[in-house]
Amino acid sequence: MTRPFTAAASPAAERHAEETLAALVSCLKEAASGAWRGAFLGGALGHGEGATDEGPAGEAVCASPFEVFAVLDVGSGRAAAAARELARALERTARSRRVPAAVSVLPAPALGALQAGRDLLEALGARRVVSGEASLLAGARVLGAERPAAAEALRLLVKRGAALLLADRGLSCKGSAVAARRAFAAADDAGLACAEALLLSAGRWAPGEAAREAALRLLGSPGAGSASGIHSRMSWTRFRDVVEAQRAALSRRQAGVPPDDLVPARTEAARATDRFLEVLRLSEEERLSASLPDWTAHARALLARHPASSLLPFGEGDPPDASGDIGALRSARRWPLAERLAPALAAQLDPDPGDLEVVPLLLGLPPDASRERLAQRTAALASAL
Repeated sequence: MTRPFTAAASPAAERHAEETLAALVSCLKEAASGAWRGAFLGGALGHGEGATDEGPAGEAVCASPFEVFAVLDVGSGRAAAAARELARALERTARSRRVPAAVSVLPAPALGALQAGRDLLEALGARRVVSGEASLLAGARVLGAERPAAAEALRLLVKRGAALLLADRGLSCKGSAVAARRAFAAADDAGLACAEALLLSAGRWAPGEAAREAALRLLGSPGAGSASGIHSRMSWTRFRDVVEAQRAALSRRQAGVPPDDLVPARTEAARATDRFLEVLRLSEEERLSASLPDWTAHARALLARHPASSLLPFGEGDPPDASGDIGALRSARRWPLAERLAPALAAQLDPDPGDLEVVPLLLGLPPDASRERLAQRTAALASAL
């Protein structure tokens, strides 16, 4: 039996995934020319756990990103330039097919000493070679720990949270069946990210959603009482909520196209937001070793982490810093992107508007920027994570 790409494994979605992947790999292979060695697929599609949505003609289509890892016969010094070339080629093809896609370049000589990272470990766990010899990954080895660092939870949470923010705005502005399906999908992705953040914190991460579902159940079992992590600071009710959200998300993926009912979509998005904000706060309190009573305090804690950045010259269009530490947040453009976006995203998702003042400062926008502009800017920046 052919290995599926999506959890629902509907014929239409599988055909869409197969044809799209073939086009993406073809354009990458052409861009790499004689340096092409092969490629393997990561993410949910690599594990056969991809999501499904409804296409323009009512057909089922693959909805998860195509995360391609290209192996090239190039040295490490040439890898960055090759990655830019392949990314440009992939963007054109992905745009024409209206699918999210990303490519990472790995020099073939470096396969035996790869730098560990969450996305790469996820892909290596799938072992899904989609171009080249079947033995492409036979010599692949990761340096250091075989689990991602707990700090990688921030990037994952911000990326999934930005999609939740856009989906929430869509429910407010459009209120259509498409908006409802997107809200369910974003809520499910955020729920899976929350579960993954708990596992990263506890050192129990595993590649693939099915493996993480089993790992999270074990984390809550009586025998796991000694496991440290942010789950130990949660109420039992909240922990069970994360477990149930993970289970519901995977169940909906297996069912196929998400529901298009607006009222349940709004309820699910609200519950996902509440859960997401608590997990993000606990995760960041652990990472920063600080109490974060609100998102302005979060931004201040990050500013204290990067004090030198506030002393650098302002960029073009930046006013002088005349408003104390809040004004100094304009230097956030020099922070790591996930750190810059985290408090800005959380302040927009939080029903309490008390922290909205920091959002335009963090995003480099005017103080009177609309909520829609803030959300679009957040999502655009998060797409680079």
